[in-house]
Amino acid sequence: MRMSNAGIESHAMPHDFLVVTLGADEYAFDVARVLEIRPFEHSRCEQRRDGTLPEISTWKGVKASILDMRIAWGCETPEYDPCAAIVLLDAGPRTIGVVVDRVHAVVAIAPEQLRLPDDSHLPSHHEYLMAVAIDEHHTVNVFDIDKLLALIR
Repeated sequence: MRMSNAGIESHAMPHDFLVVTLGADEYAFDVARVLEIRPFEHSRCEQRRDGTLPEISTWKGVKASILDMRIAWGCETPEYDPCAAIVLLDAGPRTIGVVVDRVHAVVAIAPEQLRLPDDSHLPSHHEYLMAVAIDEHHTVNVFDIDKLLALIR
């Protein structure tokens, strides 16, 4: 990896990202930091006001703090359907899980598609983004996983 002039980590080759949906927006996680994807079982979770949910254990037995971004961002009653999932992520010192509406696919994003986030076309909570990937079809907001840790108390 090398740093580009724009300050975004870039690669000589396209890098793989897991694309998910939260509400009407698409987001991406660096696939190298995705540990596990599992179905979200709403009936087994008690939500807290800050968007955190009870910890779960990964398939390796590691405890993971769970965060529903929609609750953390102010949606009081998110809807869960059978496509909802928990994406478990390596967040350095911790393992965190993020509840998402849908998991779409792993896509390769080329360095020239990445832009620094700015206020013009982003969701209101863009401070948790590392970059925005733009192509002729759509925009994908790339999460900064380390910044998501700040949401988990």
